[in-house]
Amino acid sequence: MSGCLGLLRYPLEGWVSKGQTPDAKRVSALTGALQNTAAHDPPLFDTSKMAQLFREGTEMGLCNSLLGLHSSAHHVYATDGSLEGGHMGAGVYIVRSGKVLRCRVGRSRESRTSLRVETGASYLALEHGRDIAAPIFILTDSANHLQEREDWVGPGKYPTLHSSKDGDIVRGVLELLHHRVTLGFPTFFVKVRAHRGEPYNEAADRIASTATRDGDVPLLWNAPSGRIIYQFAPDESNSEDDLYSASMNDTVKKFIKNQAAMSILYSSPTQGHTESFLRRPHSSRYLLGACLADSSFPDGAKKRLIQSASLQFPCRALLHQWGKEDSPNCPYCNERESLGHIQSRCKILEKPRISAHHMIWREILLQLFSLSGDEGDEHKWVVPSAVSVDSHKELTVRQIIQHFGFFASDAALEDKILAFFTQRAILALSNVRHLQDPTDPTSLALDAESHADFLARLRFSTHTLTDNQVRRLSDQELQSSVSAFLDIRPDGFALHQKSKRVAILEFTRAMDSSADWETKKDAEKLARYAPVLDFFNSLPENQGWTLLQFNFTVGVRGSISNVDRTEPLSFLSNA
Repeated sequence: MSGCLGLLRYPLEGWVSKGQTPDAKRVSALTGALQNTAAHDPPLFDTSKMAQLFREGTEMGLCNSLLGLHSSAHHVYATDGSLEGGHMGAGVYIVRSGKVLRCRVGRSRESRTSLRVETGASYLALEHGRDIAAPIFILTDSANHLQEREDWVGPGKYPTLHSSKDGDIVRGVLELLHHRVTLGFPTFFVKVRAHRGEPYNEAADRIASTATRDGDVPLLWNAPSGRIIYQFAPDESNSEDDLYSASMNDTVKKFIKNQAAMSILYSSPTQGHTESFLRRPHSSRYLLGACLADSSFPDGAKKRLIQSASLQFPCRALLHQWGKEDSPNCPYCNERESLGHIQSRCKILEKPRISAHHMIWREILLQLFSLSGDEGDEHKWVVPSAVSVDSHKELTVRQIIQHFGFFASDAALEDKILAFFTQRAILALSNVRHLQDPTDPTSLALDAESHADFLARLRFSTHTLTDNQVRRLSDQELQSSVSAFLDIRPDGFALHQKSKRVAILEFTRAMDSSADWETKKDAEKLARYAPVLDFFNSLPENQGWTLLQFNFTVGVRGSISNVDRTEPLSFLSNA
């Protein structure tokens, strides 16, 4: 049977019981019906018994006993609109007289919408029934049209036509309704379902369709609105006759977003700060696009995101550059108030900055926790720091070491740290012997760079550097340094029982304007915890445990590197 239907535009198959042979005439009749290109069946308005039964079974026929809308005794207007061939038409079928009303609806270049033509059809019906001193019933298949009218119905509602794209027609509809209400003439809008065989609705549909093709039909509401008109070919293969033309709407917005997503950014001989930032590879720029495209993402947050990415955030440094502030400096810190200062250094914003830091870090911890094992699982990493979205645990170096029970008392631990400090001082001094003054070994000839490097080497040791003079710390200073060492508090830690590894987890929100921002921040974090790792890993008492460090760094302007610059995270595997 499938072969009999092979001439159809789309392949169809008909299935019959095994051993049955379909009747050739019926197959031919079915094929002919499917190949019929007639747009519509004629509405059943005749007085035959079949037409009468059909009308009684339609939506209007079923409520005929209540309203009697199939009776010519009432003033019933069936309305519909049509969008065909780039034109708009409105049609009305007057049930009582069998007459028709139709027009072409203007502004087709601005926007061709079903709401506009349906509104135009309602206007034609209301204009015809303007002074009929009896109830009139307007049938429409447009729920949107009825919803828009609802905005003006009822006390306490004062909408404006300025925001309505079809305000030129809506104004006339409201004036006609107001006229009938003033005279005490009822008007009823009745919703019917489209294309369900309702004769009156089908008749209005055909009338509207002919209006789009008849150049002699009057053209109404064609005065330009003044809105910008966008014109484009939805498909590059389309000819100019198929260009889409409309003022700003969802279709235009979608087309613009698609074009922006597929286009190559404009390239100039020199790149500005924003362009170079957006072109930076391996920085998860797709996440910025996803946030901006997400309709649920708050508009205020999108605004701040764009301002941050383009370095247009209204900080004092920028406002001073624009002549809007007398000074570029922060009034609390007396340093240049840039975006980086606000996000990373401003003293007055320390609490909200810590709050933002903790909020993001807890999300990361919970993700790590979901990939890790339960406490006591020796085959997976365990993340004791993760607690909930609202809290997490931060342990000091002292508490992390005490967790393993390497030392019987705090005094034994502090003695071990003092010995470690002594070794660090000996190593640091051995690297600058060539810079010592022969007459005074405590005096060093250091330039600015070597001074900063040597001072960093003396950190957490028994000595310090003052005005290029090396001196030993006093007992009080040494005790304070030991306490500071033990009070270092990483953002989190994790354990892997089987391999005897413990990892310091450190999270940072850093200014990401420069291309090497993450490398610099990683270097700072590694330098900060290097003495801790050296001490732990050099302990004879560490029972074979090894201390590692994993850094998690994000940029305040939206950068997240997708290139792992550290040892691959073992949290993602069972190793």
